[in-house]
Amino acid sequence: MLHRCNPYVEKFKQLAQLPNVGECRLLLKEHPINRPQYNLSSASQVAAIIVGGDDESIQSGRDINVIRHDGRLKKVQETKGYYDPRQYPLLLPFGTHGWDINTRSNNGQKVTCRKYYCYMLQIRPNDQSALLKAGRLLQQYVVDNYVKIESGVLRWIRQHQKDIRAEVYHGLQDALHVGETNAENVGKRTILPSTFIGGRRDMTQRYEDGMAIVLRDGKPDIFLTMTCNPSWTEITSELLPFQTPQDRPDLLTRIFRSKFEQLKDDVISKGFLGKVKSYMHVTEFQKRGLPHVHMLLVLDSNDKLRDPEEYDSVVRAEIPKLECEPHLHVAYDCHINVEVCSSIKSIKYLYKYVYKGPDRVAMEVHGGSTLDEVQQYVDARWICAPEAFWKIFRFTLYRLYPSVERLQIHLPNRHQVRYYDHQRIVDVLNDERNSKTMLTQFFALNRRDPHSRNYLYREIPEHYWWNNKDKEWNRRLSSRKVIGRIYTVSPSEGEKFYLRVLLSHVKGPTSWEDLLTNNGTPFNTFKKPAEDRGYLEMDSSIRDCLVNASCVRLPYAIRSTKDYDLPSLPTGATKQNAIPSVIQEELSVHIPDEDIQAVAKLNNDQMNAFKIIMDVIERKQSQVFFIDGPGGTGKTFLYRTLMATLRSQGQIVIAAAHSRFKLSFDAIPGSNCDIRKQTDLANLFRLATAIIWDEAPMTNRYCLEALDKSLKDVLYSNAPFGGKVMIMGGDFRQVLPVIPKGTKAQTISASFLMRIGDGVEPTKPDDMVKIPP
Repeated sequence: MLHRCNPYVEKFKQLAQLPNVGECRLLLKEHPINRPQYNLSSASQVAAIIVGGDDESIQSGRDINVIRHDGRLKKVQETKGYYDPRQYPLLLPFGTHGWDINTRSNNGQKVTCRKYYCYMLQIRPNDQSALLKAGRLLQQYVVDNYVKIESGVLRWIRQHQKDIRAEVYHGLQDALHVGETNAENVGKRTILPSTFIGGRRDMTQRYEDGMAIVLRDGKPDIFLTMTCNPSWTEITSELLPFQTPQDRPDLLTRIFRSKFEQLKDDVISKGFLGKVKSYMHVTEFQKRGLPHVHMLLVLDSNDKLRDPEEYDSVVRAEIPKLECEPHLHVAYDCHINVEVCSSIKSIKYLYKYVYKGPDRVAMEVHGGSTLDEVQQYVDARWICAPEAFWKIFRFTLYRLYPSVERLQIHLPNRHQVRYYDHQRIVDVLNDERNSKTMLTQFFALNRRDPHSRNYLYREIPEHYWWNNKDKEWNRRLSSRKVIGRIYTVSPSEGEKFYLRVLLSHVKGPTSWEDLLTNNGTPFNTFKKPAEDRGYLEMDSSIRDCLVNASCVRLPYAIRSTKDYDLPSLPTGATKQNAIPSVIQEELSVHIPDEDIQAVAKLNNDQMNAFKIIMDVIERKQSQVFFIDGPGGTGKTFLYRTLMATLRSQGQIVIAAAHSRFKLSFDAIPGSNCDIRKQTDLANLFRLATAIIWDEAPMTNRYCLEALDKSLKDVLYSNAPFGGKVMIMGGDFRQVLPVIPKGTKAQTISASFLMRIGDGVEPTKPDDMVKIPP
């Protein structure tokens, strides 16, 4: 049939004339770090693998190529109508053109890529199209065309971001003042959207929104998960005799969405589990081939679960009998897991779990049939057919209630202004809308409406709505519930942080000057009125900081939280020659008598090593030593003898520890130790006579490289380890660096013993590497 009616059949026949194309293999791997997102697929499915993160995807397009007769590649434009019939001749046997960038509807309007494929994938009575009957080819078709839709969005961003610039308002005023009139020469280029839905920054923002609801309404009471059942009658009744549910991902997504909307009506509107005060839900796919939803419910105070009897009225930790199945199971005939959130410690886990982001996959790329021993991981997004259908149809992925209004925060005239390259700076500044922000209009609202002065900045969205067109706050007339959240500001941002502190406590400020004034006293910084009002030294400030870090912020915030300094010593009490505590600690190490007397107990090999090392130290030379020996040969005894001898002479010996070297446990290429040149710790390394690092072969080589680079920097020397005497020891015959759940490639990469001599290590029996003398 194709020979008679397909105009591209001659092109397809030419494929037989091409030589064999080189083989390429993709090996999917379990990622060692983040297992839930990187689990291997447990279902047989067609999926798209999109390499890189959000920013990388924006900068790089999608390459689709065909091989010409001369062996060179020719790029195929996926925006052309001939792409679909060439890629899917079985679905479009007559060579019918697919979506084209110039496709228009009957009324002359342009048809977007998403609208076109939404139309193509609709279920119609008496439809003779082979598309929805194509099984796995349908999965490939929908996944491929969803990637085409996303590529179109990325392409639009790439084409337009070069025209958009951003600069703080004050910076534009300064540029005009010095005579610059062309906006193209000011500011920086910017990307219009903040990020893609489901991207890393997007998920962080949604997590913060969820925690804003927790701060207002309290912790969630119910954690509910609903999973699609492929055996639903609504699905199986639509299948043809040769089809399975996996062959119709469109049915899976449509029926599941319908069932979930019904569940939401029962749980939220009808209050089946109690009156719901606020909620949020996220739809996921997780490589299992079936969509599922996580939902968090915050119940009204009168319906909260407070004792075991009330818990048992909702959930039971047992398999129910058939004659008394739970109501939800009977009503929906699918897996519905209802859990009670009884501990406040689980809040962050739940919100981070539901907002962990899209599925990802770790893979290895191999060219040819020979598999190399060491391969590089490639990190990529994973998009399966049900997810592609869900996104093409624009079904809801995330929802929370009440909605959260994100409130801008900036210093005076330091808000960002977006403008085009061709604009004149004076025109940008003369546009009154560019001087208005949510915060400045909050001040204006308080000047004209006395009622608004009863509220904090974050409370304004509950009573007023932001008119983005006119850039002003208007009184809310509807009963829609909205809460406000001021964007998070780190204390390291200085004045902006203290501005946020003031906005979180001061009601109804009418201007910047009003915010900078307390009891009639004006101040010139935001920190001073915050101090004067007592917001920085309240009795609860330390507790509030720790509660915020542990209950709201992500783990890095807890790790970076510092304690308060001790009170300062009186003036004149500090001596210029005082010894810093970190150095005093090393000088005060207790030396056991048996270690001092251990020199006489050294055997011949230990004594030879001891004399060589001590000779280098006494001559004040630099040297790197490695003490090699199997377990039980006395390496530790030698280390203790060296440390006792040197410390008894008043010298400093540093025994390796991650905390002392400020090393990261997750060292990566290019890592550095967190040692600053002007600190007491840097002075400790300058005074140290030797550094001893036991079990060095078990240490990730990036840790050793980080210490080497840091010591060279701190000690102003390009000699290995900054010219210090470095004594390493261990046994390469034992365990190499341990990479939790890592691959063989990662373990080999982490070892600093990679190759010896000509690159081929001599071996002993039992597949052991022989260490040369």
